[in-house]
Amino acid sequence: MHGGVTFVWLVVRTEPVTAGDLLWILLRSVLASRICLGAWAIVLSLGCELWSVTIGRVLKAIRDAKLREALRCLEEGNARLRQILAEQERRQQQQAALEWERTAPERERRRLEAEARSLIEQGEAERAKRRREEARLRSELVYQQYARQLGASFPRKRFDQFIERYLSDNSSPDEVEQRERMLKQMMLDSLGTSTPTKFSSMSELSAYYQARRDEIDRLPHDEEVKDTYRIQLNKQEDEALRRMLKP
Repeated sequence: MHGGVTFVWLVVRTEPVTAGDLLWILLRSVLASRICLGAWAIVLSLGCELWSVTIGRVLKAIRDAKLREALRCLEEGNARLRQILAEQERRQQQQAALEWERTAPERERRRLEAEARSLIEQGEAERAKRRREEARLRSELVYQQYARQLGASFPRKRFDQFIERYLSDNSSPDEVEQRERMLKQMMLDSLGTSTPTKFSSMSELSAYYQARRDEIDRLPHDEEVKDTYRIQLNKQEDEALRRMLKP
């Protein structure tokens, strides 16, 4: 652009006559433009350098100062925030400690109640275990006493199976004792050693044995075992009927 302006200015001023003059003007304009460009480059370079060591340095110092101030404010804010969080945590710990102290009597009461319940449950479990063991022992003693007489109608293997199934620890002590009494009665009835029940009338005899049949039906035993009970009960009823009809 500078070369074109210089060329026009030289043409207007010198008014070339020949082509050589025009060429010379062209060369002079190109040279002038190069000199101007170089001068502008030097001026701009010096201007930039001067800017950087004067105004630019001042602006950079201001910018750095603002940045340091912003960082300082940020650090102060973070420190304040950490202080607030630490204070909140301290208050929460104090509240937790006060709450722990306040609920100490209640916790102690619950602990004592839990220990008492545990001791009671342990005692009940031991008593239940002892009742089951005593019921099994009584059944064993009765069977050992009449083992020879019971060998055919109630062999030892069947007795052990009955004990394992119906007098085990899986049943409650009340159930075990009830079944123990029924087992003992069944063994004595089969031997004919039990004391016969006295009846005043036929209706009383029928009602008594019907009640015992209903009781057998409600037992949680296998039908095979219930049938054994029913057979023994029928024999007892027949014997009681003969005794009542005996003159």
